[in-house]
Amino acid sequence: LVGWPSSPPVKKVKVICIQNNADSEKYELDVYKRDVKALIELSKEALSQNPDAALVVWPETAVVPPVEYHYQKRIDYDRVEIINRLLEFLAGKDCAFVIGNQRTVEKSPFSADDYNAALVFDSSLGNVIPPKPFFYQKIHLIPFAEYFPYRKLAPGLYKRLLLGNDRLWTPGSEYTVFNVRSVKFSVPICFEDTFGSLCRRFVLEGAEAFVNISNDSWSLSIPCQKQHLAMSVFRCAENRIPCARSTASGVTAFVDRFGRVVSTTAPLEMNFLAAEMELPSQESTKSLYTRMGDWFALSILFAGCAILALSLLYFFLGSLKSRAESKRQKAESPRLAKDGKKR
Repeated sequence: LVGWPSSPPVKKVKVICIQNNADSEKYELDVYKRDVKALIELSKEALSQNPDAALVVWPETAVVPPVEYHYQKRIDYDRVEIINRLLEFLAGKDCAFVIGNQRTVEKSPFSADDYNAALVFDSSLGNVIPPKPFFYQKIHLIPFAEYFPYRKLAPGLYKRLLLGNDRLWTPGSEYTVFNVRSVKFSVPICFEDTFGSLCRRFVLEGAEAFVNISNDSWSLSIPCQKQHLAMSVFRCAENRIPCARSTASGVTAFVDRFGRVVSTTAPLEMNFLAAEMELPSQESTKSLYTRMGDWFALSILFAGCAILALSLLYFFLGSLKSRAESKRQKAESPRLAKDGKKR
């Protein structure tokens, strides 16, 4: 029902998803260097086995130091060294890379905004050195963990939530659709792939595939990672487009346009996953959910509220009627008793 009618896929694209098994709770320079080195080595191995890959996907915040900021400012030698090594590797590969990164945008010499972002580099487009990546900035941030909506009302609580950082992330606003290597895709970041309305908007903007980047390593829980995957498959079934998921520690997976999990990696280990994604044609009929959105769920909600309201009204009117009948009977009781004595 949600996908019929639907045209068959007309294009295939090879995608590699990297799982580097990073620890998101460690924020040290040596950890940043180690993670980038591991990501590069895994990507080299994956590309040697899959030289026809069009996309290589790294997880959410796979590279922590902001790439553009440090390349331009060059105020921290160690971080600049990490960025240079990364860019030299990307520039030498004939494929596009989707990389999770913190993106820092200066508003003035004294203030800046940080975004949880996905950067897209493609050496064939000349956006690697100097870095001018296409980017998507996460829209639906997690309240109190990534974003604090009451910063001005409760500045003290905001400072406690920072945990030593300068600031939390700023929410993005653009529903970005990337178009590289003849593939149009959007990158819901982490738990954004659990929100149907947000992912539907990507498809309406032209996405023909989802490329999800996530980092659930903080949970140290395989059931948590599997639950995240179990929720995300509905976005594929709802919109009839496939998804490639690159995660820091699991579950890295490919999901087809019917919501079926095609392949996965084992959790909590360094690995990579490669597969051909089958993409629907742009002329294919959009699914019922893509066209109509949450109208069915909302109609059920409104119908339930209407039934509840009518039930309460019926109960209230019945209660009033019962009270009136009770008062009438009480009023008639003395007269009946009086008439009985006269007789």
